[in-house]
Amino acid sequence: MADHKSKRADSPSTPHADFASAGPHPHPRPQPWVLARWWFALRWALTQRVFGRPLPFLTSWLNLKLGDLLVTLPAVALLLAWSIRTVVNQDLRGSGRPPSVALAVTFALAVRNNALLLVVTGLPFERTLLYHKLFGFLAFVTSVLHGVVYFRLAGFAALSEDKVAILGVITTSFMALLVLMSYWRIRRALWELFVRTHWVLFLGIMVVGIMHGATVMIVGLIPWAADVLYRYVLRLRRVRTSDSASPSPHSASLTLLAGGIVRVQWPRESFRFSAGQYVFLCVPSMSLLEWHPFTVASAPHEPMVTLYIKVVGDWTQRLAQLAASTTAGASDSVSVLVEGPYGALSVDLEHSDTYTHVVLVGGGIGVTPMLSLANQLYFEADVAKTRSQPVRKAWFVWSVREREMIEALCLQPDRLQWAEAQQEHLRTWLPHGLLASTASNIPSDAFYSEFYLTKSEQDLTHPVDQRFASALRYGQRPDVRGILSEVGRDAVAQSQRRVAVLVCGPAAMVSDVVVQSMLLTKELGVAFDVHQETFDF
Repeated sequence: MADHKSKRADSPSTPHADFASAGPHPHPRPQPWVLARWWFALRWALTQRVFGRPLPFLTSWLNLKLGDLLVTLPAVALLLAWSIRTVVNQDLRGSGRPPSVALAVTFALAVRNNALLLVVTGLPFERTLLYHKLFGFLAFVTSVLHGVVYFRLAGFAALSEDKVAILGVITTSFMALLVLMSYWRIRRALWELFVRTHWVLFLGIMVVGIMHGATVMIVGLIPWAADVLYRYVLRLRRVRTSDSASPSPHSASLTLLAGGIVRVQWPRESFRFSAGQYVFLCVPSMSLLEWHPFTVASAPHEPMVTLYIKVVGDWTQRLAQLAASTTAGASDSVSVLVEGPYGALSVDLEHSDTYTHVVLVGGGIGVTPMLSLANQLYFEADVAKTRSQPVRKAWFVWSVREREMIEALCLQPDRLQWAEAQQEHLRTWLPHGLLASTASNIPSDAFYSEFYLTKSEQDLTHPVDQRFASALRYGQRPDVRGILSEVGRDAVAQSQRRVAVLVCGPAAMVSDVVVQSMLLTKELGVAFDVHQETFDF
């Protein structure tokens, strides 16, 4: 993971740290750790006060923030204006430069393991992916404008005898098809086809584009190639099939759970990750070419790394069939490839003095990163007791249609047996802390949970209703404004200036959380810093 995780950024209230305590030096000069700490403090202050500030409508609708208004959109406007100017001047050679530059940026932003970019800018991969799409579309538009200049000068008749121009038409055609396949409805419905055509078209654009003369794109290809080499040579973890009756460090278990959920688990041991991160998973027995991203649902202290996968498409259906066969005893474990972990939060939960008030909101299977984060907070505060500042309020909200998903994620016997064996170092908030006989689960608790069953009524014969009675809310959706307002007022009462809000779920839920956070920031005078992820299942 990115190096910045091991460094401490000062809290927002003290962005300009005093480093005089480092002691005198016979030849005063900046020490690397001092410069790094200064940069992280400055980056944090700029992110919270300037670049990461949400904007009405733009943030909730397009996920654009003030930094995009100050940096990203002007950069896009400049490239587009440059391209239009060359069209007006009928500058054929000049009109080819904007798409080449846009392609270079597009390729550079496709770097998945962008540790350097993350350290320097604080931009996680999810954010750079947004810019990757934006500049990719810009490359296509400016490429079309480049073609307009050519045909205005040379005419269509000249194309048949101009090999360089033919290469340009092929490159633009590849880009058009790539843009079409990237449309979110097509991408979601035909994910496997999208991934394969994305690679094929990318390679075609790279080779044919360079032959056409767009050599500037090589600048962006260099970091991309380095990233691919790093990921597939150094970061790839192979989990081989084991003959042992129980999962070994080199095997993964598959379990088909209630509600169409597949659980994938392997021993944590040398696998290190941070709460909220995700991995790319490949099951070679199904396909060596298919890699799919899934959030790690377990907390870093738990003995097993756990993924919960909702069955929604062809690949996940085949995974469910494989899980059913292993559950029936056909085999004890499967071979998987795991790449990662990846991802970084846009709010600083790493350092306990940044936030004492946290709201975690999950929708459907989008609750998986919230589970990891909630249990990590609970572990640090109540089990390991490693936080310098206590968690004064952590409010966990889960909106889910059917109780079967709650059963699958929170009531599996192997998870519950850790608590029953009194293994305190394995305790989690969800489910162990919530199921403890001493748990009251009332709003005044430091850790408080609410599960909203939006499509279900009370059923006292079901184990979910019996075990989680204090947390369940039936036939309603979360009152996001009310929840945030209550946590915000508690933060104000305890002289806290910021509240961390993390949400992952359907777009409508995410938008509601973002909008209410912006409104309450103005009303209550406390900053609601939002980390958002969209997941529609």
